[in-house]
Amino acid sequence: MQVGRHTHARRCIPSDQICPTSTCPIVAAHLHIHPRHNTVQINAKPRQRPRHGVLAAQRTALATDDADGPEDFPFQSMTNFSSGQARRAAPKLPPARNLSVSLLQLVTVIALLIIGPAWLFCKCITPRVWIAAAIYCVFFGFGGIRRTLKYGKLSSRKQDAQVSTWQGKWAIATFVLLVIAGHWGALHWYGTCFKQLALHRILCRPVTQCLSVVLLCGALALHIWATETLGKAYDRLVVPDKLVKTGPYAWCQHPIYTSYMLLFSGFTLLFGSEEWCCLLLWVCWRYYKSRTDTEANMLQDAFGNEYKVYQEHIGKFVPKII
Repeated sequence: MQVGRHTHARRCIPSDQICPTSTCPIVAAHLHIHPRHNTVQINAKPRQRPRHGVLAAQRTALATDDADGPEDFPFQSMTNFSSGQARRAAPKLPPARNLSVSLLQLVTVIALLIIGPAWLFCKCITPRVWIAAAIYCVFFGFGGIRRTLKYGKLSSRKQDAQVSTWQGKWAIATFVLLVIAGHWGALHWYGTCFKQLALHRILCRPVTQCLSVVLLCGALALHIWATETLGKAYDRLVVPDKLVKTGPYAWCQHPIYTSYMLLFSGFTLLFGSEEWCCLLLWVCWRYYKSRTDTEANMLQDAFGNEYKVYQEHIGKFVPKII
């Protein structure tokens, strides 16, 4: 071992014992070959802290290991490459915040439409109210929460074609307020009969009660079928990746909107209010007609003649008989 004036130690070894092809470039930078003595001096210099530019280069190299693989980085450890494979194989689960927001929205909808007005008008929650709340939980939960769990959150509201204009925003706000009013009106009638011990006015209508059960079950089945068929395309009013023409979409263009109309109609009939049933049907038809017109223009620009042919042969809300 030779020690010079500086504090760095040097070690001399024969040069023929070093394989130049297997030497790391970082180590090779510290080799000093002496032609006369045919030896190599290795500086045992303490490892210095890399500069900021070197750290940035290393981070960039590690960040791109998933795309380039180990061949582009021969000195990268297999531990880093294995972790890169693990990151690629791991499924992309939605953040907990998205799921929490969906659950909060579901609870808010059920409380605002059913539980709140039922408690206000009846001073108690009857089994009929619990049944309606359970149907609404399955209806909205399967569409919103299941979609969030399987495909992630919906597109941003800024991408929605309807809320891009003030006219569309007012249409949505008016529709939501009228839907809330329809649910509160039906439950007000039910609460009045409940307080006056006159539930026979509702229960003694077997045709209306049977029709409400059929409408609610049909809405639930149609909504589950349509959302399952759409998959990731169950989203806000944005252009989908492809035009869905299978499942219920082979019979009508907007089965999800039809399921909403069936749900609201069945709910109002379940609580014995035919007047509010007719009003909600008219509100839904007006709102969904304007929304489907916006969606038709958007799909026409995206898919051209394919959507035009589909639109001519398939009904909007119900199947075309002729």
